[in-house]
Amino acid sequence: EEEAEKLYAAGFGLYEVGDHETAEKLFTRLTLQFPFEKRFWKGLASARQMAKSYKEALHAWAILCFLEGRDPAPQFHAAECLISLGDLGQAGDALECARKRAASDPSWMDKIDALKSRLKSG
Repeated sequence: EEEAEKLYAAGFGLYEVGDHETAEKLFTRLTLQFPFEKRFWKGLASARQMAKSYKEALHAWAILCFLEGRDPAPQFHAAECLISLGDLGQAGDALECARKRAASDPSWMDKIDALKSRLKSG
């Protein structure tokens, strides 16, 4: 557990300074060792998305969708990846799922609406 915390801190630090590829390697190791730890999957998905590895990021966001349950973030970020991949139909579906999870959270609803309007205009 202590080693995992050190790896997570290192991965987070690398992510913060823009070294997404190295951060991805650390988060991959963590998700393999602790497959049900949500924050490790979130780190992996985020690092992959920032590295523009959108298909790989989608895989990690999908796993986080199952682990998170009610958080709209995984579907929202999956929609961002799908938009980047040009799959606007699936992105719209992901945003609808995010909307259902966001329920009454105005900050998420605003983000979802903004991204959805980009879909319609793009």
